[in-house]
Amino acid sequence: HVEDCFRYAKQMLQLNTTVHAGEMAGPNDVQSALEVMLVDRVGHGYASVRVPSLLAMLRKHFVHLEACPAGHHNNLNATGAYRSHQLNFGLSTDDPAAYFTNTSMRAVEALVQSALRFSAADVSRAHRNAYAAAFAPSAARIFAKRNRYNSVVTEKTPSPAAAVVVLVVAICL
Repeated sequence: HVEDCFRYAKQMLQLNTTVHAGEMAGPNDVQSALEVMLVDRVGHGYASVRVPSLLAMLRKHFVHLEACPAGHHNNLNATGAYRSHQLNFGLSTDDPAAYFTNTSMRAVEALVQSALRFSAADVSRAHRNAYAAAFAPSAARIFAKRNRYNSVVTEKTPSPAAAVVVLVVAICL
């Protein structure tokens, strides 16, 4: 039933969609998000690094991955794999609660730079990718660009009709 809601949001309402997949479950969770739910973004997606064909699918369709390398599941290695496979991913802090290490974006950046040898350009690219994958209205994106970034990845810019993050429960009522 949830999968139907995502397809409806994508195909009928022309909304961009995101779902958490592959963090607690296996690669099939990510594959379902891509092939059945037709999502634009995947929260986490760490299990995908175990399946080369899934990594290829993520890359081919330029699906954005929301990486939280300092999270409680030690997802640092998966974040490194996203970079080495040239996937579209951004860096995030996950939940700021103490359960999730109570981290900051500066701490995440420092972590990937020290543990994964990300360069400043790698970190900047991840932030540009996240910005480009945002579902925010155009005005908010322009403001963010003027105040933070000099350029933006444009391989997959959301359509104007897709400026809403999908809340599956609301769509399925």
